[in-house]
Amino acid sequence: MKEPQVDIISTKVLSPVSIFPKDWQSEITADDVIDAYFIGKEDGQKAHIDHLKQEFAVNVKLATSIAEELLKIVEEAKIKLGTIHLKAVSFNSFELLFLANEESYNSDNFREAYVLSRILKNKYKTDRVHFSFSFMSESDEITNECLSADGFFMRYEQSKKA
Repeated sequence: MKEPQVDIISTKVLSPVSIFPKDWQSEITADDVIDAYFIGKEDGQKAHIDHLKQEFAVNVKLATSIAEELLKIVEEAKIKLGTIHLKAVSFNSFELLFLANEESYNSDNFREAYVLSRILKNKYKTDRVHFSFSFMSESDEITNECLSADGFFMRYEQSKKA
C-alpha cells in the first residue's frame, strides 16, 4: 500500500483512495488513474500538435499553388506583379499579399487582378482552409522587416526552372 501523503495547504493526511467498490481488491489507486490520465493527455496533445503541423504544411503548399496560379493568370492578362508575401492567420487561414510596381498598380487594367483573384478565391473556397488576397503598390517604405512585423513571415521567390 502507498504511503500517506500530506496536503501542504491544509496539512491534513491524505491516504490513497481506491476507485473500486470495497468488495474489489486492486493495487490501482485514484492517483494511478490520474497519473495515467496525464500521460494520456500529454500523448494526445503531442499527437494533436503533430496533426496541426502536418495540416499547416499541406495548407502552406496549397497557398503556394494558389499564389503561383494567380501569378500565372494575372501575367496572361498582361498585369505585372512583383513579390508575394504570406501571412498565416491560423493553421488554416492565410493572407497572400501581392506587391506590384507603382506603374502597374496604377494602370487601368490592374482592376482585373482583383477580379481574377476573386475567381480564384471562389475556386478554392472550402470549409477546411481560407485564403484572402491583397494587392499593394511597392514603395521604399515597405521593407521585408515591415512586412514581417505585420505577420507576413514568408516571401515567395519562384524557383528557376532548369
